[in-house]
Amino acid sequence: MALLVSFLLLVASAGLILESTANTMNVTDSTAEQQAFNAAESGIQAAVYALRDNITLPDDRLLDDTQEPDAPANRINYLRALDPEFSNLTTTGADAVPRMSRWMSYSEDFPDRIGMGEGYIPQTGYAYSLEVSDPDHTGSVVALQSTGRLGGNDSELIIPGPVNRKTYGDITNGFVIQMMPRPSAQVDTDGGAVSTDFGTIRVTKYGNGVPIINYNRFSLEITMTHPYWGVRVIRGWIVPNTCSAGVCTMPSVRFDSRTFTLQGSQIVLATVGGNAVSTLYAPEPRTALHPSGFAATLMASSGGVAADSQIVGSITSPEPIRLLIKSTGYGPRGATKKLEAIIQKNFFNGLTAPATLTLIGPPSTTACASPTCVPARPASTFNFA
Repeated sequence: MALLVSFLLLVASAGLILESTANTMNVTDSTAEQQAFNAAESGIQAAVYALRDNITLPDDRLLDDTQEPDAPANRINYLRALDPEFSNLTTTGADAVPRMSRWMSYSEDFPDRIGMGEGYIPQTGYAYSLEVSDPDHTGSVVALQSTGRLGGNDSELIIPGPVNRKTYGDITNGFVIQMMPRPSAQVDTDGGAVSTDFGTIRVTKYGNGVPIINYNRFSLEITMTHPYWGVRVIRGWIVPNTCSAGVCTMPSVRFDSRTFTLQGSQIVLATVGGNAVSTLYAPEPRTALHPSGFAATLMASSGGVAADSQIVGSITSPEPIRLLIKSTGYGPRGATKKLEAIIQKNFFNGLTAPATLTLIGPPSTTACASPTCVPARPASTFNFA
């Protein structure tokens, strides 16, 4: 009887010891799982930190080694984070998918992950790996259309009349200037900036023309309808012409700016070729009677035959508004956790200032003649168009 009781006590003790051992293992594994979860969270935070443009690439990782590390060509954005060529150091192996290996230091011994702390060891250490994707499948196709408007247009004389037309003089001697709309069309920006037109300025000259005495404001409203909806307005001036012996020259135009941003797409007016826009901002300094800008000539018209001058430039691929970040955290003893986060940027209606609050300075300054000279005072008056 005593032997039977002893045997039962021995079995119970063995079960208790086994349960205690298993419970200890479960507690330890729970800790490893939590550590893997924390590592995955760290991966999300590291990706957000990089996408906020807080990382400056070393010289051996620059996207364009002909420019400084702080140059825009060597800074990250959502579009570059998605392209393995810019997101990663290579485009093969693990770098075949965008994982930001150019912007983060993946482990040399374990190249599929980023170790946390010194001397990462899988059995006891923590690490994470990343993968970036576009949840909206933004693509490279942009759909654009545009409409124009002229100041003092014919709608003020003819009711109803076109707001995109301005008549100077009459059909005997005069000019008719029109801002011709661009019908909706798609532009494929795959491979980089693509040349396209954003509208047309049509000028019809009758007889010898007439003097255009005052600067006249014009605007070209570009509307993006795909992949996002957005509007960017190109503004400028119709510049007065000159007349000699009763014969008047063609007017010209002057654009307020050459570069624009529309939902992440960069628009740059062409500076070479037909109807090219000057790279010189003139006249400088600006005066109330002579607005400054980037000049462009218009195609010559005569005999009542219209001449079209296209507003030509380049446009880049739209930048995704959202990114999906997949982070895999690695803890001790093979523990893994996967987290996903969608981050979204706001273009603030196209605002591309480098800071939330940005002071406006003069459009250009005169260089000092010597290192000891005193710079000119900043502009005290500003003109807003």
